[in-house]
Amino acid sequence: MKALLKTTISAACLLSAFSSMAANLKPAQIRAPLLYHLAEFTRFPADRLLKQKINMCFLETPPFAHAKELEKAKKVTVNDTPLDIIKLTSIDSISTSNCHLLFVSEPYESEQLIAQLQQINQKTLTVGESLSFVKDGGVMSIVPGNTTMKIVINMQQLKDSPFKINSAVVNLATLY
Repeated sequence: MKALLKTTISAACLLSAFSSMAANLKPAQIRAPLLYHLAEFTRFPADRLLKQKINMCFLETPPFAHAKELEKAKKVTVNDTPLDIIKLTSIDSISTSNCHLLFVSEPYESEQLIAQLQQINQKTLTVGESLSFVKDGGVMSIVPGNTTMKIVINMQQLKDSPFKINSAVVNLATLY
């Protein structure tokens, strides 16, 4: 119970801190830390962590704004597991990248990707940046709100996936 309370308070503080700073930051500067914290609050299937690292993939156009924000940290771990940041420029490279978490920028939210989401969601936690990504089968998105970013979760996709998201995050999210 104490751990749950700590997690809930941490998540609430994180979101409120971002809401007060949002006006001065670029979207990637807000989303990137949220992606990192989503990885912290996600339980990945044990068989997916055999290599003892978490691959956070970014399918976005160069200069990879979201990936660069996370690369600013010198050494990044998620719950004591090393985090590798992988930059992707094509949908075809997803299957060979062993992604645990895949961030998809809006230009890549294509029909080709949407057709593959059901399959991708079985091995990879998919996170977009638009509401349509969630509506089209992505697990979640981090979308602009009035004064901050908000997390939107497709509950059916989450239930059908092998990932477990901490209830504190689910409680703070908008559910679709």
